[in-house]
Amino acid sequence: MARAKEFDPEKAVERAMDLFWCQGYEATSVDDLGRHLGIGKGSFYATFGSKQALYQRALDRYRRVQGGAMVQMLERPGPLLPRLRQAFCHMVQDTMREKRGCMMGNASAERAAMDPECAARVRGTFHDVERALEAAIIRARDAGEISPKAEPAAVATMLMAFLEGLQIMAKVETRPGALTNAVELALAALG
Repeated sequence: MARAKEFDPEKAVERAMDLFWCQGYEATSVDDLGRHLGIGKGSFYATFGSKQALYQRALDRYRRVQGGAMVQMLERPGPLLPRLRQAFCHMVQDTMREKRGCMMGNASAERAAMDPECAARVRGTFHDVERALEAAIIRARDAGEISPKAEPAAVATMLMAFLEGLQIMAKVETRPGALTNAVELALAALG
């Protein structure tokens, strides 16, 4: 008779996501994961199959939770620019404090070139947010909040690139005002 699992696999994926997010894929060993999750190697392999399989599940969780939160924020009614300002400034503060940035940005830099599954997950998450940005930009343009000349798809791509770059810079920046000023400049360019 098989023994029942003494841990919740979904909670383990969440904890693994946090570890991968902080350390990256290469710097995280199976032993690190086992210690962090509180499980032995046998349970680890029986439940997740491999480190890479768990990493893919962690990326999927990040997409649902973090990417989903951004999409929900963008879908809310009301003026867009104050919400973007608040979201971008919050990300700067969070990244400066935690030093981990965006897990998808980290995965892109570390793994996407050699791992097609990782690249697909990163691309999917970025596209989710870009599509939500584009829809929000259309609503903001139609409401007169941003320039009627704004090309929604191009602006969405620019904002996505800006957001990822902002989080990379916030990992090493020591002057929070410099990044807050960059947010203000980027948003002013939409007017």
